[in-house]
Amino acid sequence: MSSMRAMVGHTPVISVLMTVYNGGRYLLEAVESILGQSFGDFEFLILDDGSSDYTPQILRSLRDPRIVTYRNDLNLGIPKSLNRILSLARGRYVTRMDSDDISVANRFAGQVEFLNAHPEIGLSGSACVAIGPEGSEVGLRTKPTSDLAIRWHMLLDNPFVQSSVMFRHHLIDGEVGGYDEGFPASQDYDLWARILERTRAHNSPEPLIKYRIHDVGITGKRRHEQLRNHDVIVFRVTQRTLPEFHVTFEEMSELRRFLVARAPGEDEVRIDPVALVGRYASLLTAFVARYSKEPGIEGLRRTEALKIARLLMRHRAGFRWLTVAARLLALEPALIKDAARRGVGRVLSGPAAGCRAG
Repeated sequence: MSSMRAMVGHTPVISVLMTVYNGGRYLLEAVESILGQSFGDFEFLILDDGSSDYTPQILRSLRDPRIVTYRNDLNLGIPKSLNRILSLARGRYVTRMDSDDISVANRFAGQVEFLNAHPEIGLSGSACVAIGPEGSEVGLRTKPTSDLAIRWHMLLDNPFVQSSVMFRHHLIDGEVGGYDEGFPASQDYDLWARILERTRAHNSPEPLIKYRIHDVGITGKRRHEQLRNHDVIVFRVTQRTLPEFHVTFEEMSELRRFLVARAPGEDEVRIDPVALVGRYASLLTAFVARYSKEPGIEGLRRTEALKIARLLMRHRAGFRWLTVAARLLALEPALIKDAARRGVGRVLSGPAAGCRAG
C-alpha cells in the first residue's frame, strides 16, 4: 500500500475512510458528495483495493488536498483494507463512506454539532434514502433512534446504515480495536456492537445518506455470507449483554431468519414457529430486566409485546402456544386490558411487525 499524496499538517476534526474495488461507475459521485460537505475540516483517506477497472485513473485525477489515496497491489478485502487506513486516521471523529453511496451536503455539519453537544454519545448514524443503480429514489429507510431502541434492534439486526455512521476515534483504542478481519461481510455490524459496549448511540431520523441498491454491491453478491455473519454477531451480542438469556447458536440463527430476513434460496425455519415466538418473548423479558431503569423501557416493552402477540396468533397451533401466551401476559399484563377494551381480534391480529433488515 503506497500513499499518492503527502498528509497535510493540520489535524482534522473528521477522518473519512473509503475502500473501493472496481467501483469506477459510482466512485466520482460518492467522492464529490464528501468534497461538497458544508463542514470541510476533514481528511479523506481512500484505498484502492487492487482494482482492475478505471478506479485508479479516477483517483489520480482528484486534486483536493484533503484527499490521501493508497493502493493495495492485491485485493485484500474490505476489513483488512479498512484497518490499514484506520491506523492512519488522525481525526477526532471517524466515519465510513462506501464508494457507491452519496452523503447529503449537511451531513458532517449536523453530526459534528450533535456529537459535540452530546459527549455521552459515541456512535451516531441516520436514516437513509434508498436509491437504485441510476440514482432514482426507492424509498426512505428508517432506523431506531434512541440508545435503548438501538440496543434492542442490535440483538437481531444491524441498527445502522454503515455509510451514515460517525464515531469517536478514541473508542476503538485498546480492546475494541478495529474491524474484525474474520468478517469479509458485516464487519461494520460487528464493530458497532463492540463500540456499544463502551458508549451510547443515536440515529438521526433525518436521512443523511443516499444508500445505493444494486446487484454488484456486497449485499447482492454475498447475501448468504452476510446473514451467516449476522448470526455469529447476534449470538455474541446476546451472550455478552444478556448472559441470563440461555439460547443456542441455532436458536438465535433461526430466530433471525424467522423475524428479520432470509437470503434468497434459504429454507424456511426448522424450529417450530411457536417455540421461536417463545424465545422472542424470553429475549424481551431478559432485555427489559437488564435495562429496567432506562427511559423508554416500558414503551418498548409494550410495543414489542404486541408484536409478539400478533406473531403468536398467526402461528396458533396445539397447546404450546398457551404456555407462550401465559408468559407474554406475565410480561405485559396490559394486553388483557387492551383485549377487553378493544376486542381480542383487534389486539392480537394484523401483520407481524418484527425487526426488518435495512
